[in-house]
Amino acid sequence: MSERARPDLPVRHPQNVPLHQWTDGWLKMSVAMHTDALFLMAYDHEKRAKGWPVTREEMIALLVEKDDIPAAGIGTPSSVS
Repeated sequence: MSERARPDLPVRHPQNVPLHQWTDGWLKMSVAMHTDALFLMAYDHEKRAKGWPVTREEMIALLVEKDDIPAAGIGTPSSVS
């Protein structure tokens, strides 16, 4: 990205990184703000039982649904796993 979405923030700040390029930690912290702090410690089967997202795709979908999108936008899914 040549232009920062938020030039007042560092280049690798979450607001300057498209959602699909966020680290797992950034995703989980943001999802926890929309679910519960226990999201960070719950096992996958516990998350499923509460209707919380488990996969990266599900976490991204929740953030998009809640309109919690960084200034850099959503971006496109990476082919690198």
